[in-house]
This record gives sequence, C-alpha cells and structure tokens, in this order.
Amino acid sequence: MGYYTKQNRKRKILGHKIKSLPNQKCTAKKITEIFSNSFLVGKRCFLLAGGPSLKGFNYSVLKNEFTIGINKTFTVFSPNINYSMDLKFYNYISKPGNEQEQKKIHAQWLDYTGYKVFLCPKKSYNFEDNLYVVDRIDERVLSFDLTKGIYGGNNSGFGALMLAISLGSKVIYLLGYDFKMSGDSTHWHSGYWNQNSTSYDRKLFRFKQLFDEFASHIKDLGIEIVNLNVDSELNCFSKSSINEVLKS
Repeated sequence: MGYYTKQNRKRKILGHKIKSLPNQKCTAKKITEIFSNSFLVGKRCFLLAGGPSLKGFNYSVLKNEFTIGINKTFTVFSPNINYSMDLKFYNYISKPGNEQEQKKIHAQWLDYTGYKVFLCPKKSYNFEDNLYVVDRIDERVLSFDLTKGIYGGNNSGFGALMLAISLGSKVIYLLGYDFKMSGDSTHWHSGYWNQNSTSYDRKLFRFKQLFDEFASHIKDLGIEIVNLNVDSELNCFSKSSINEVLKS
C-alpha cells in the first residue's frame, strides 16, 4: 500500500495515534448529536451496499435489524442510516433536476425518514438542514471515537464499515459487497455504467485492497465481519448467507 512501513502499519491502523484532523467546514449537523461511540455496543449491524447480488432482495427481512444503507439504498428500503461520501451523488439526489429519473430519486430522498449521513468533504460545503456529517480522518486508522471522525477510505462501502465500527458494533454483516459484475451489471441499480470495463475491474481491485489491509486488524479486536454473499470476490472476511444469520 505504500503509506506505512512494515513496523508501524499495525499500530497506526489500530488507531493508537491519530496525528491531526483536517478542518471540518461542512455546514451540517454532526453525527455525534444523535449517536455515541457505544450506540451499537451489544447490537449487530447490517450494511447494505450496491452489488448486483441485491437485485430483487427482500429488504423487509431486515425491518427489525439496525441497518446502514449505502448510496441508493434509500430508494428501495428505509435503513436506520443512509451513508455516502460522494458529493456528485448528493448534488444529484438533493435537487429535482429536469430529468424524470432525477425527479424521482429526489422525491425519494425527501421522503426518506432515516438519518442522512455523509462523510464531511475536504472542501467547504453547505448541506441541507436535516443531514448529518461524520468528520473525516485522513490517516489510515480505525477510529473508535466519533468526535474525531472516521477514515472513509476510497469507497462508501468501506466508510460504512468504519462507521459501524466507530458506533461500537462487534458483529457486522455485509450485503451487496460483491466486488464483481453480474453479466453486464455493476450494481443492483442504475446510474453507473453497466458494461464490461477493465477500468471498473481496476477500481474494484483498489477497493478490495483496502478491505484486505484492515481485515486482520479488525479481527484482532474481536470484531466479527461476515460477508453474506458466498460468491463475493471479497474473501478477507468469513462468509455465510442471510438465511443462516436470520434463523440463528
């Protein structure tokens, strides 16, 4: 990865030393106004990503679980938290626009009643009044203190995992973390290019590398991460199925 030497990699990833934080210039409420570091202690958490394996998924089976949706999850289900880090995505869903698709997703965004959470961007930005931001840490560390923020990494799926850990969950299930295409589909929803693309494969590889880097250190802390897609290319966590988890 290049950022850490072999000797100090584990110490820094485990968050023993967070040197500094960038200026947080988001005009939005802080996530610490509603959640504490211990909010999910003793509770399991389900993360809902964008992989094509969730096409046709019955989200209602999770209605009694604590859920963190990623990006467009709010269009098909009302997770407790909907998390994203992409300002282009926010600009798209927060305005009605002129196209029918944008008008539809904007209306769904307005109707969504869960907590809208974005990673605070590096530049100054004005969010809507009912949105919450989690501060950004630029160092590659696990943070257990929401007042300091999280390391959001290079994709929203990773950031959602860091958020769940920072909220105190010790059992986290991953849905839609496929890290591969299904036919010509990159996601369960539209809005991204849906074609076989070597550049997309390279992007997925970079995303997967980050999970691989953190996986053993997360396990060392006694945090159980389970990937609920047995066919996923993300192999650094144990695997199971949603049916097995819900019947246990």
